[in-house]
Amino acid sequence: MNPFRNTLTLSAGDLVAKAAYFLAFVYLAHKLELAGYGVLEFSLAVRTYLILLADAGLELWAIREAAKGLDVRILV
Repeated sequence: MNPFRNTLTLSAGDLVAKAAYFLAFVYLAHKLELAGYGVLEFSLAVRTYLILLADAGLELWAIREAAKGLDVRILV
């Protein structure tokens, strides 16, 4: 596959994922009502902060090191 087709496939998949995420949250907002939806949003905010703490820049470091052209098995 050529790079254009790969980029197009990735973009289409990302669009479908974001649309499904949006529709799921609209559905949850309808079913959970105000109090339940607030609890859901609060738990997602806590999860986001915990993920940021757990990552601690490791993903960006790994991307930078892999872009240098080194052996990726060494990074793992």
